[in-house]
Amino acid sequence: MRCPVLAGSTTEALAVRIPLGRDEALVVKKQVRGLIACRLIPPFVSERRISGQATITSPTESHYMEYYVHISPLKVWFFDSGSGRILARAFSR
Repeated sequence: MRCPVLAGSTTEALAVRIPLGRDEALVVKKQVRGLIACRLIPPFVSERRISGQATITSPTESHYMEYYVHISPLKVWFFDSGSGRILARAFSR
């Protein structure tokens, strides 16, 4: 399982192995959830706005807004939302 984690202004990836048997993995697969304990870092929140102008060939304007929360991850837990059992843990370096 790969999980993108934002650390500072760069994007990192977190790979976690969850040791389950085949049958159990098939049952738990749709119930796996993640929880990140983190610390906010400046600038804390930011946004980006993108607009596309209408043209003759594409007569529709488009507007997109992206919002970001800047964090430094401390711990990540993956758990079975059906039973509450913790399946894997990861900690920051």
